[in-house]
Amino acid sequence: SPNEYEYDGTAKSPTVAVRAAAQILSEDTDYMLSGDALTQVGSAFSNETYTVIAMGLGKYEGQAVTNTWAIK
Repeated sequence: SPNEYEYDGTAKSPTVAVRAAAQILSEDTDYMLSGDALTQVGSAFSNETYTVIAMGLGKYEGQAVTNTWAIK
């Protein structure tokens, strides 16, 4: 998914892909998501920046990756 969207009045819900080296990890097995991307879907506004955090589970526990996306 892109990190920036043009405001058009519709909900934005970026796709998140978490990788370790070349392997794509599985949500709820290798990581869980938190942050604005989960709480703002359907209520996003223009000129806002949102944060999503992938927190490691299992052998990835203790690791976290943060990324942002924006509506301009």
